[in-house]
Amino acid sequence: MKKKLIDELISDRNWRFSELEFCKKTPKLYTNLLFNKHLGKYWRMCVPIVYAHWEGFVVSAYQQLIEYLNKKNLQYSQVQPYIIMLSNKHRFGYLQGNCSKEQKKRFLTEYAFEECNGINMSLSTVSANSNLNYKQFVAILDDFNIILTPQHNRNKSTIEKLVTYRNRIAHGENSVIVHETDVNEMICCVMEMIDITIGDINQYIIEEPFLS
Repeated sequence: MKKKLIDELISDRNWRFSELEFCKKTPKLYTNLLFNKHLGKYWRMCVPIVYAHWEGFVVSAYQQLIEYLNKKNLQYSQVQPYIIMLSNKHRFGYLQGNCSKEQKKRFLTEYAFEECNGINMSLSTVSANSNLNYKQFVAILDDFNIILTPQHNRNKSTIEKLVTYRNRIAHGENSVIVHETDVNEMICCVMEMIDITIGDINQYIIEEPFLS
């Protein structure tokens, strides 16, 4: 089961890397004057593509980790408290504000059922919240109690740049100027972060720090 998860992540990585490399190589494949005239637009169009692979991989990878944990049919008594918190993350919403008796009852009923029948986390537990900036990425790692390293942190500024550019472009700001160097920097960053994420998850399922 461990090998299958990592194999699936590597497969996901490979096709994403292929598309990201194609973004970099396209201007060298289409060298006609008309294409070159619009290179600035092309590089701007690459930003949402790069962002999509960044968000898509991270969310998918940690959702696959959740599926892996669910298949282990873990009991509350077997796991660290943070896993119980993660499993109940979506249920805490029932108790927000001036919660009703029915909301309290729903929380306790679902909690008790899962305590008896084993942890079964929803895939929606992992979300980019429509904007996977560095803060949200760190929040996902924190949910799984994965410690940040200098490798993660050295990519913070480029991730923030990618997200800022993507948001401005998505909101129709035609004034955003994107150069080849910007796209190459973002692609290299996303590729490195994808590899780091695979390494984090591989270490996680080998060491099993979620067990008590």
